[in-house]
Amino acid sequence: MNLKNPMKIITLLLLGTSVIYSSCVSLDADKQVPADTTESRIEGSTETQGGSKPTPVPPVKTGNSEEMLLAVFDAFEKEKHEIAIVQADLCISNFEGDALRRQKAFTESGEPSPPTQPQTDTEKQEVFARGPLNDVAGCYFMKGEALTALSENAKAREAYIGAEQFPAARIWSEDGFFWEPAQAASDRLAQLNESS
Repeated sequence: MNLKNPMKIITLLLLGTSVIYSSCVSLDADKQVPADTTESRIEGSTETQGGSKPTPVPPVKTGNSEEMLLAVFDAFEKEKHEIAIVQADLCISNFEGDALRRQKAFTESGEPSPPTQPQTDTEKQEVFARGPLNDVAGCYFMKGEALTALSENAKAREAYIGAEQFPAARIWSEDGFFWEPAQAASDRLAQLNESS
């Protein structure tokens, strides 16, 4: 990749079709770069399977890790699992190094695990301040969920194992507490192992 040009081509091979869509995103900007609407086809094919028209994949959301995690949740909730996976991968590739450093620093500090039910706004803000640590763990977990929904259990296991690397990560729930992606991933791994 040319480091002077912060553009990266992200491709997604849609399951069951022979069409690859590309979307250009800027890795250095807080906003999206317009997607290239040109379709590229494998081996010069001009039709998709079944003769149906392909549906373009929207550009991937870029920005900070929190915005990217929210985009993963949004895609997953809309059952756009392939998009959720691509979005999660982009967040992970951009922020995993920072997340690993934060997890290592937290582990080495000997601090107790962050609370799941903070008693004060200060405690809550301290957990939010971990930013990429929380968001990368959340992306790994949600990637596992999306892969499970697509019955790609071997790949889902890998994603859940990725989330387990971050035991200090917490994700805020609309129900008023933090949940632990590492623990949730361990639970999902146990369920996958029981069902296989």
